[in-house]
Amino acid sequence: MVYFAFAICILLLILSLRKSKNLYNPVIVFYIVWTIILFFNLIGAYRINKASTITYYYIIVGLISLFLGNIVGQNSKLFHVSFGRKNNDARYTVRYSIVYFLMLVSAIFLALDVIEVIKALFSGNSLAVIRTWYTATFSSGENPIEARRGVIEQVIRVIIIEPFLCALPVLCAINLYGEKKNNKFICGAICLLILNVIASGGGRLSILTYAFTFIFAFFIYKKRLNIDYSIIKKYKKWILSFSVVGIIAVSYLTMKRAATGIFEEIYYYFGMCIPLFDRWIPYIQKSAHTYGVLGGFGLIRIPFLILEGLGFQVPQNYELAQSYIIQANQFYNVGARSGNSFVSPFYYLLLDGGVVGIIIGMFLFGYVSAVTYRKAKRDFDEKKVYFLILLIQAAILSFIRWQFIGTAFAMAFVYSFIFFTKNNKKG
Repeated sequence: MVYFAFAICILLLILSLRKSKNLYNPVIVFYIVWTIILFFNLIGAYRINKASTITYYYIIVGLISLFLGNIVGQNSKLFHVSFGRKNNDARYTVRYSIVYFLMLVSAIFLALDVIEVIKALFSGNSLAVIRTWYTATFSSGENPIEARRGVIEQVIRVIIIEPFLCALPVLCAINLYGEKKNNKFICGAICLLILNVIASGGGRLSILTYAFTFIFAFFIYKKRLNIDYSIIKKYKKWILSFSVVGIIAVSYLTMKRAATGIFEEIYYYFGMCIPLFDRWIPYIQKSAHTYGVLGGFGLIRIPFLILEGLGFQVPQNYELAQSYIIQANQFYNVGARSGNSFVSPFYYLLLDGGVVGIIIGMFLFGYVSAVTYRKAKRDFDEKKVYFLILLIQAAILSFIRWQFIGTAFAMAFVYSFIFFTKNNKKG
């Protein structure tokens, strides 16, 4: 069945490329990522577990639903995805006064976490141990770094700081390739990235997110702006130096946290979502659905987070969705090692509404991606690029989870009205 799923994914990728040849289409990015995932499981290297037929059935349903949503989004005006009030003379640009303020506040909060991480390291804890602390919920009190936080601080982090840090790589890429470059902004973003990596116990995902964001932003801006390639040649040494440092940093963090080689680490990083999803299917088939609560948990969580903090009772469906997210952090054997969290979007959509949940969720992602891509390509401005790159991030990180369960990611969309301001004159 893995061969059939791989063939379907390749076919849908080719058909999508015939309609849109740009790599910065989120649907195409999704198919590329899942071609890699399916190929890794097809070759079965490093003793990775084989998945059942039903697992690939769910994946194929999702891939086809994504394709159909993409087709409808490219050719239909049945639904309208708005980027703000229509004004043919308006362009949205980054509101740097707000962004700089949030950078300063984020730096303070991250510095507090860095201090706790340093204390933990000096107490004899390894980076691997510190990383496992973050699989615990805030309410459980099992994470020593989060244990010192009060409820108010935690709410501020969840509602403001984490969404901003999620949006920052995109804002930084817009600053780098856009019309208004500011070196101070880029330096500030790099400092926050370093603090975030340390605060997360050596998390590599933030580094990779920045790297992929910059790469896809370059492809977007390449055709929209007159990029001076002499600048690239001029700063070639700096670009190479940062690239080498980034590779070394990711490799070092990998070696510090794992006893395996970097190639095996990459292989399991992308490949293990299928055997992990397969491991959960018997449980999912016996579980109650949440009917949209899990799929949109990132936004739905906000009011209930406040109510929980005030001591009010929350609906059962909300508690059920939260338990499904938490349980994905459990470790299970996936072959030569154990893994957790990397359960793919299909885990969440299947729990949310069964096969219908997968069909609806993937169709909507394909539709919204197509409409966003079409608008960004036709009427280009910074706000449209922002939305497009966030969707590309969701496609890239689909080897981990359905990104919309995360409050940080979901609120990054909502906060676009804060991060951007409208200019009535083009230019």
